[in-house]
Amino acid sequence: MAVLFENHSETVALKHVRKLVDLQDEWGLLEMGFRHTTGKSVPKRQDKAIFYLKQVADLDGKLSAIACFNIGAIYLRAESAKATPWFKVSAEKGYGAAQYNYGLSLVEGWNGEVDETAGLEWIERAAMEGVYEAKKYTATT
Repeated sequence: MAVLFENHSETVALKHVRKLVDLQDEWGLLEMGFRHTTGKSVPKRQDKAIFYLKQVADLDGKLSAIACFNIGAIYLRAESAKATPWFKVSAEKGYGAAQYNYGLSLVEGWNGEVDETAGLEWIERAAMEGVYEAKKYTATT
C-alpha cells in the first residue's frame, strides 16, 4: 500500500508505513521488515527486520509465508541452522522459494541432520511451483 506513495515522497511513504505498523497491518509490518533489511529510509538492522517479520508470521495471514521465508534468508547469512525452521514453516505454507531452500537444507544438513530423501521431495515441490533453481537442481540429479 505504501509503495504507491513512494514516487511522491519517500518521507510520506515511510509515514504511511509507520501508521500501518501501528495498526498491526500485515503489509505495513512486512514493508517495515523489508526496509530494515535493506536500510531504505530506516537504519539497516537485521534484528529490527526480524522483529517486524516475526509479527507478520505470528499473524498467520496471507503474508506469513513470505515473512517466514525472509526471516530464514536473514538467518541463512549468519547461521544456517537457525534458517531451516523458518524455511520449513514457509515451505509448509506453499511458498515455492522456501520449499527449495528447505529442501536444500535437508539435503546439505544445514541444521546438522541430512535427510536427502525428504530434501529432494521438497525440491521437487518447488520445481512444480515453478522455482527456476529447483527445476535446474532436479534436472541435474
